[in-house]
Amino acid sequence: MKITRPLWESHGHAGSLQGQDAFVSLLLPCRHFIDVGAGHGIFKNNTWNLERAGWRGLLFDRNPRAIENCRLHRQSQALCIDARTFDFAACFEEHKLPKILDYVSFDVDAATIEAVANFPFEEYEFLVMTIEHDLWSRGPEARDAVRARMSKFPHYQLAAPDVCWAKDKPVEDWFINTRYFPSASLNAMNAEYPWWAVIQQLAGEKPGEPA
Repeated sequence: MKITRPLWESHGHAGSLQGQDAFVSLLLPCRHFIDVGAGHGIFKNNTWNLERAGWRGLLFDRNPRAIENCRLHRQSQALCIDARTFDFAACFEEHKLPKILDYVSFDVDAATIEAVANFPFEEYEFLVMTIEHDLWSRGPEARDAVRARMSKFPHYQLAAPDVCWAKDKPVEDWFINTRYFPSASLNAMNAEYPWWAVIQQLAGEKPGEPA
């Protein structure tokens, strides 16, 4: 499978920055998503391109202006909430979501530890999750807390640890549910184009520069 540069390359960073949307679309058909920390909703957003491809889901952010922009430009419902205290389980029940969520995106910056602790992983599974921990700029605390939380669920595997936005600058962990996907170990820490190397490994290509 040939992977091409994502749309943000020529559209002012519309879509994900580290290829999260490409990673998810390689694993899953058009389904639904949970976007926690949706921000602007288009620029640097992990679900914008998925929605353009027919996906639907729920967008969450604590910034009212960001949510207003999501409501103007996105088709999925956008909710202004604090991910550290919000009752996600009640919201998912209200929206009649299945107990198995296809894709969960976490990008909540300094609120990562509390938001992940608050998310109802005991009640809702995911198939794929990408989560920003900003190891290179914030240190290991958030990353270690995320991994400790996920280690309580043996069916989740850290398929791509410390995905980098640039060489030697790790920002994210990408998890898969091994009940639904084969075990995978994707490593691109030393690649010249780190996050592209992860996606190309998944697609069965030799890691290198994106075309």
